[in-house]
Amino acid sequence: MLTLAAFFASVFNPGDPQWSFWSNVLTIAFAVIGPPTVVSFIANLLSKPRKQLSYQTESDAALVDQLKDLGEDMTVTLKGGALRQPTQVDNARLIMYKIINTGLDVIRVEDFSYGGEKKLRFEFAEAKLILCAVHHTEPDKFVPADNPQDIIHVDPLTRPSTSVASSKSPIIVPRSSASKPTQSTGALTLHKHVDLDGCTFDKGDAIVFKFVTQGRVEMKIRGELLGGKIVPYAPAKPVFTVPRVLLGLLLAFVIVLGINRFGAFQQNDCAVSFTPVSISGSTAFYDTVRAQASTYHQGCPFAMLNVQSSDSGAGLAQLEQNHLDIADAELSPQEAGYHYNDLQEHQVAVIVFSIIINKKITGINSLSQDDITKIYRGQYTNWKQLKGPDLPIVRYGRPSGSGTQAAFTRYVLQKPESAAQTTVSSTQEVIDGVSSNPGAIGYVDLGSADQAGNIVSAININGVAPTPGLVKSDRYAFWAIERMYTRQGSNNPLALSFITYTTNNIHTGDTFINITDMPLSVRAQHE
Repeated sequence: MLTLAAFFASVFNPGDPQWSFWSNVLTIAFAVIGPPTVVSFIANLLSKPRKQLSYQTESDAALVDQLKDLGEDMTVTLKGGALRQPTQVDNARLIMYKIINTGLDVIRVEDFSYGGEKKLRFEFAEAKLILCAVHHTEPDKFVPADNPQDIIHVDPLTRPSTSVASSKSPIIVPRSSASKPTQSTGALTLHKHVDLDGCTFDKGDAIVFKFVTQGRVEMKIRGELLGGKIVPYAPAKPVFTVPRVLLGLLLAFVIVLGINRFGAFQQNDCAVSFTPVSISGSTAFYDTVRAQASTYHQGCPFAMLNVQSSDSGAGLAQLEQNHLDIADAELSPQEAGYHYNDLQEHQVAVIVFSIIINKKITGINSLSQDDITKIYRGQYTNWKQLKGPDLPIVRYGRPSGSGTQAAFTRYVLQKPESAAQTTVSSTQEVIDGVSSNPGAIGYVDLGSADQAGNIVSAININGVAPTPGLVKSDRYAFWAIERMYTRQGSNNPLALSFITYTTNNIHTGDTFINITDMPLSVRAQHE
């Protein structure tokens, strides 16, 4: 029987491309929708005051105007509440008035203040208030349930005799000259203000009052809300507004970029330096180092890496003279003439080289080490001696400080070259010279040879092709260990971090072999 975990694992398989696709879609959706939503809700909360009581007139309508609406043959009387007996009323109006807690905090009894007491006052511009009552509360019964009218008081000076109950509807009584009113009317008492006792308002709680006045009259709320404010009611602002959404999208962009940057920062083992790290040396390694520096900088935007090229020997000399932080070279310290006490060697990869010839040299796909030695010693001067076309041999080489030249001399030639040759200072110059001179031969790193495959031809040595597999099996010999040197005891964190990054990110391919992929026994025999 499948457990619940096993069931979900079988249904939701993260390794399934379909689930991976929808997972990415959901991630993008949350990344885009989440921050704007969070920003909008936070901004909405921050825009609300902590403690606020709002008021509004919900309706203000005439009940009846006796003279205009009824004429002389009818009259209007009110009874109930403070009216001890039915009382004739003319030009009566009914006002529905609401106060509501629109803040974020609870408003308590002690927060109310007017005249030194815990209350508020509804004050009319003129003494025209006839009756008042609590119409209803939201929610029900959050004020005294037995008699909600006890929280309001008309004209406090006469409070003992004017406790108010709910007003009733007007009574319309027909009147004629031949008859008397069926009900007597009392004197009409008009009031100027009503006090509201302080009470506890939770968020959103409201009280709706009804006032009956004689004609129109202006009313104001008097008093204070300690630690808050009393304001006219305004509709709630929309949660989502254009500025909030734009700010949220900007935040989403920053978060995603920050996550990517931080992930890359962690992955790249980034280091920060307040000065640029200068790198130079091997031209065969130049393009690779420059590409690695570019990708490192993408993940570590604060890194300053200045990559140049010269040749292996020149780079080591500049490092010794403290003009560089890193020197790239295929030369071992012994070949360069320096001591381990002066330089710190960092082996980062294996670089594979190739012999190249001009495209017009046909019929030559491979040369033996003996053939190549005789070419560079001047014993072969024409390609027809090697069963090729009748073309004079033009030799291209590198200067003595070149790591490529050192590898060629050490691992290909059986004896040092002695014939005249054209010596150029960079890999690109070798390619340019070989491609433009019929009968030319030279040597460059395999990656450069492959890139120039339409203008030069790469050939095998001893019938063995320059491939990573044949290099690792020690069948192809024209390769060298690529090194990045620092000064002994150097503690530049950015230089060391970049060397580690380069070592980890050079992948085994046509030109390079990751240093960890190269068998130690083969490396040991080659040094």
